[in-house]
Amino acid sequence: LQEKLQEKLQEKLQEKLQEKLQEKLQEKLQENHQESQEKLQEKLQEKLQEKLQEKLQEKTQRVTKRFTKKIIKRNTKRITKRVKRNSRESPRDLPRKSSRETPRESPRE
Repeated sequence: LQEKLQEKLQEKLQEKLQEKLQEKLQEKLQENHQESQEKLQEKLQEKLQEKLQEKLQEKTQRVTKRFTKKIIKRNTKRITKRVKRNSRESPRDLPRKSSRETPRESPRE
């Protein structure tokens, strides 16, 4: 009888222990899974952030390049207009006119 009781008790203890171990294992698995998911999510987020940053950088560079081209073109036009205007006004300017004519007369003489 004592032996049978001992055996039953041993079985019960074994079952309980097994259940507890199973629960613990399940909890650990759950935690690990959650942690790995969070880490994965973080990594994905970082990569996405990097890509977005790169795209923004590229777009900014393109826009900047385009606008600088436009500005340069506009300024060039302005300068050309100014130079043309100045060159038209220059014949009226006596000192400039005389300085222009002197080189012409020099080779003739």
